[in-house]
Amino acid sequence: MDDSGFTFFDQPKPMPAIEWLDNAGNIKTLDDYLGSVVLINLWATWCAPCVQEMPALERTQERFGLLGLKIIPINVEELPIGQLVNFYNRLGLETLNIHQDPSQRVMLKLNADSLPASFLFTRTGKWLGGLSGVPHWDGGPTQKALHEVLMQPVSSEDMKEAFTRRNAKDASPTSP
Repeated sequence: MDDSGFTFFDQPKPMPAIEWLDNAGNIKTLDDYLGSVVLINLWATWCAPCVQEMPALERTQERFGLLGLKIIPINVEELPIGQLVNFYNRLGLETLNIHQDPSQRVMLKLNADSLPASFLFTRTGKWLGGLSGVPHWDGGPTQKALHEVLMQPVSSEDMKEAFTRRNAKDASPTSP
C-alpha cells in the first residue's frame, strides 16, 4: 500500500467479468467504459463511512472527469431505485450516476471483504488494485495516484485489443 491508500498489483490483472445494473436496470460491464480510467466504489446506505465519502467521490469525479476518470459507485443492497434516488438527492449528488448490484456478485468477484471498497481499472479495463475504507479523496496522495494513472499513455495495441474483446462480446449470441 502506498500513501494514497491504494494497494496496487505488481502487474495489472486482466479485466474481471463483472456485471451490475445502472439506474434504468440495464446491465453494465467494464467494457462499457473502455477509454476511461474506472474507479468502482462499492457502498451501502447503512454504511456510515460509505455515506461520508459519497460527496468526496462526487468532487473527485468533477475534478478528474475531463481527464477521463469515471467513478462508478455501486450500491450492494436490495433497494428500490427510488430509494437510491432519494438518498442521492438528500446528499446533493448530481454528477455520480446510480448503479446497483443487489446480488453482491461484484463484491465477491473483486474479493471485497468490507465497505466501502474501491477498485481502479485502466482505460483498457486492466485491474490495477484497490483500497478499503475511506481515503482522503479531496487531496494529497490519493489525488496524486489518480492523476498518475490518468496520465499513463495507452498503446494503440492495448486499445485495439480491448475494443476487439468488447466487439467480440457484443457479437456473441446471448442466452435468454
